[in-house]
Amino acid sequence: GVVVRNGKVRVIRNGETMFEGEIASLRRYQEEAREMRAGQECGIKIKGFNQVVIEDVLEIFVIDKIAQTL
Repeated sequence: GVVVRNGKVRVIRNGETMFEGEIASLRRYQEEAREMRAGQECGIKIKGFNQVVIEDVLEIFVIDKIAQTL
């Protein structure tokens, strides 16, 4: 998978969705990153949520709007 900076994030704790919002920043070491691939370490700051605990699961997703064709 890929984590993108402009993506949405869902924080899941014990099977329940605790928060759903946007990624505020994505960092690799001290530098801002646009995207991170699976297997790489990074820091993720979530806009409006700072109570992430060790067992939380982060689901990262992107919503694409596709024009309807007839």
